This record gives sequence, structure tokens and C-alpha cells, in this order.
Amino acid sequence: ILPNPVLPATTLTGREAILTFMREQLDAIDLKQEIEQISVNGDFATAYVVSTSTGSDGEQQTVRWADLFQFDGDRICQHVSLAG
Repeated sequence: ILPNPVLPATTLTGREAILTFMREQLDAIDLKQEIEQISVNGDFATAYVVSTSTGSDGEQQTVRWADLFQFDGDRICQHVSLAG
């Protein structure tokens, strides 16, 4: 996870690490995510996402990013998230 105004930067490896992160971090923040668009090309798919949340200062913040997924059959084999 790249540095961003909502979550700390970190590297997650494995199912349990991801599940633990989701439980501990995402449940604790006021976050709304909306997928604006999904594009697919062969074994790759990109989801363009906008999130809004309330910062520690009480101000609303908006973050845009793209999640790029590579598939091996019906399973994700690689994922990269690019925040802007």
C-alpha cells in the first residue's frame, strides 16, 4: 500500500496479512469508495477508484487511484495500486 492521506504505507503478503489489515484499518476509518470505471485487456483489469474520507483534522479528503490486477485463470496473481 503506497503512502496516501488515508492509510499508512505498508506491504502485505498473504491472505492472513490482508485480512488482518482490512479488519484493523478499514473498520476504523470513515471511508467511502466508488469505482468510476473498470477496463479489461486480456489477463489484466484496472479499476479506477475515488475515495472520500474524513481526515484527523475533520476535513473531507478525496483520493483517486487505480488498482491494476493481473489474473491467472480466475485468480489474481498480481496487484498494484497507484495513487494520484
